[in-house]
Amino acid sequence: MMKRGILLAFGTHDLGDVEVTADDAGLVAHATPFANVHVGRELPVELLSDTAVVGDCFAYSGESRRVWGDYLRFSLVGHGALRVERAPVTGMPLYWTRWRRGILCFSHLELAARLGVDLAVDWDFVRHSLAYRNFRTERTGIAGVAEILPGTALTFDGVEPSAAPFWSPWSHVARDSGAGLESAAAVVEDCTLMCVDRWAKQSEDRWLELSGGLDSSIIASSLTACGYSFRAVTAVTATPDGDERRYARDVARQCGASLVEAPIDEAAIDLLSEPEHLTVRPAAASILAGFDRAIARAVSARDGDQIWSGIGGDNIFGYSHSVSPAIDAWQAKGLRAPLFRLLGDIAAVAGTTRWHAARALGRRLRARTSRPLWPRDDIFAERSALPATPFRHPWHEAASDFPPGKRQHVEALMRIADFMDRPDRWHDRKVVAPLLSQPLVEACLAIPSWLWISGGRDRAVARAAFARQLPPSVLHRRTKGRLEAMCAAAFQRERARLAPFLLEGRIATHGLLDRPEIERYFSREGVDAEFAYFRLLEIADLERWVRLVESRSCSTGKSDAQRAY
Repeated sequence: MMKRGILLAFGTHDLGDVEVTADDAGLVAHATPFANVHVGRELPVELLSDTAVVGDCFAYSGESRRVWGDYLRFSLVGHGALRVERAPVTGMPLYWTRWRRGILCFSHLELAARLGVDLAVDWDFVRHSLAYRNFRTERTGIAGVAEILPGTALTFDGVEPSAAPFWSPWSHVARDSGAGLESAAAVVEDCTLMCVDRWAKQSEDRWLELSGGLDSSIIASSLTACGYSFRAVTAVTATPDGDERRYARDVARQCGASLVEAPIDEAAIDLLSEPEHLTVRPAAASILAGFDRAIARAVSARDGDQIWSGIGGDNIFGYSHSVSPAIDAWQAKGLRAPLFRLLGDIAAVAGTTRWHAARALGRRLRARTSRPLWPRDDIFAERSALPATPFRHPWHEAASDFPPGKRQHVEALMRIADFMDRPDRWHDRKVVAPLLSQPLVEACLAIPSWLWISGGRDRAVARAAFARQLPPSVLHRRTKGRLEAMCAAAFQRERARLAPFLLEGRIATHGLLDRPEIERYFSREGVDAEFAYFRLLEIADLERWVRLVESRSCSTGKSDAQRAY
């Protein structure tokens, strides 16, 4: 039974098998003037005269028409056209394809596969993935299947589908709001508490993935400040670099919450096994299977349980080791910019010297080339076979109009979008990511980039906002939990199987891998200090996904409707 599935067909009258597929998946049909919207039993649905809203939808304070949440809005517009809006930032994933002269919208690829949508790998997507990591656009890995991106609306008039954004982060970026650290911290605190309160009202059962880092600890303290109880779980590695129990215990104790310490079974990690779920892109990382299983075993699976995560904290709280905040300050303030102090802050955050930070700033100011739309990382790939530029993303349209620190801030928001629906432990579960709530994202984008490194501390505004609520061990913590030892050990255990899996796999057969470079790496002992082996693990995940899709494909090409698109 699919608790959070969504299925809708529009523009075609042959819908009998849609009803059967939805019923088999446990979806409930909600009748609207334009089509039946089939929805999983855990998803709230609001039906209006010509609109169906699926998911949680909250009004902005003092406003009745402006909303945020994780909703999808299906509505009839114009002369019988269908419009599907996905909420900005946290909207639930929804995909679509041309189908029987109409379109098919679905939340899970298995629903489309049951309806005969061909699962043909889009090899241009694979090439793109080998050059540009974690860059999610509307393009998926299945030929003819696209994603409705957060803050985007798909419109279909029965002839031609079109997608256009109705929300952009650039509308909320301020060049210099004039805010100081204290006033910015007050905004972040108030907005975080408001968002946490709105999400928490949706359920009485909350599980928080509490790492003991700053971001999940802020959520824990916010839940407590708002008067909500929760249970916490922290995954524990056998190696010291990933063992954060000390910090998680401090937070749980201060919040009066129970804490489950879930050991990761590292021996259960299988880097070559078939992915558990059929997805439109590579999803769950095989190296994190032990982490996913540890959390899943600890968290109950009762209907209504929510999993809360601190995902996105680094991204919206301006986590940066670059000199871009100094450039932003110089462009905004000119000679009034406190460059000497900012270089000291940058040096402290990055663990270097003010002199090295000044040299880096000088190089950036002298550089004649602008920052690329997305950083290229094509290690272990056959570079000549990869695209020279990334796919289009609507947020790139206005990027050049803003200073580099804010471009990095928006880029970080784009990067985290590639992880929101990946973990196996979150599959078909209600996951709340309060730090990615639209009002909080908008508030953080308006804060000058240099304030986030005030005093030489990363995420300084967020630290100041919750200085009174957090345990000192977390507030003043400068390290992060890491999984390098676990990942390196798994790679070493599996390297004898991993090498032929890559060198003789489908991606290599298409001429997309640099075989000599991969062979040289596997011929060496141990792993490198630059973690290049981790890229091999990512390529292996891409190979695993390709093999799964091809094993489920019913033909060698797209259906007629997909081909038309």
